Amino acid sequence: MGEEEKIVRLLGSVRELESSLKELAESAKEKSADVRSFAKVLREIENLPTIDTESLRPVTHFEPVDPESDIEFKCSKCEGIISADWDGIEDFEYCPYCGARMGADS
Repeated sequence: MGEEEKIVRLLGSVRELESSLKELAESAKEKSADVRSFAKVLREIENLPTIDTESLRPVTHFEPVDPESDIEFKCSKCEGIISADWDGIEDFEYCPYCGARMGADS
């Protein structure tokens, strides 16, 4: 192979390499833009206000079934009956029937 042929082949390879590098640079620009856009969306999501899901749960309290007795209580929301002899009734955070959260006056 003569010197001229080597130079022609080398120039062809250089052009291919140059073309590949240009494509790679364009791809990197697009990916960089995608990453910046994604990061911006993440920052916006992080800055959104949050809601405490517990605040969405209905609030209830136990009231005596019979005002003269402390034996049975009912949920003010679902009227489920809770017996005073249940262990830890005073520590209930939720109604065992409807799941309503016990309010401050329970």
